[in-house]
Amino acid sequence: MTLLMEGKESRAHSMMEEFQFTGDTPALYYAQAAWEYKHNNAQKAEDWTNSANKIYSPALNGVFADAFYDVGWLQRPRVQLRRRSRLRQTMSAPRRLRVVPQLSLVRS
Repeated sequence: MTLLMEGKESRAHSMMEEFQFTGDTPALYYAQAAWEYKHNNAQKAEDWTNSANKIYSPALNGVFADAFYDVGWLQRPRVQLRRRSRLRQTMSAPRRLRVVPQLSLVRS
C-alpha cells in the first residue's frame, strides 16, 4: 500500500504478484482492494474487502482495514465511531477532585 500511495505502481504490482495465498491472513484481499481503490474501481475493491470480511475474523480484518480508514477508502462502522466518541468525551471531560479533610490526632 505504501508503494501505491507513493506512486510506485510498477513496484507495487510486482510485489502483489509475489503474494502467496496462505489463508492465514486477509493480506492478499486487502492488497487487491488497495490496487482497485487506487485505480478508482471502488466496486471491485469492495468485493475484495467483503470477501475478506466473510472469511476472516473482525479482529484480523480490522488490522488491515485500519490503513484503509486512514486514507478514506473505507469508513469506520458506526458502532466504532460511537465508542470512540464516548472515549474522547470521557478523556476530555474535566475531572473533579474530591477533597477529604484529614484529621491527625496528637497525644500530649
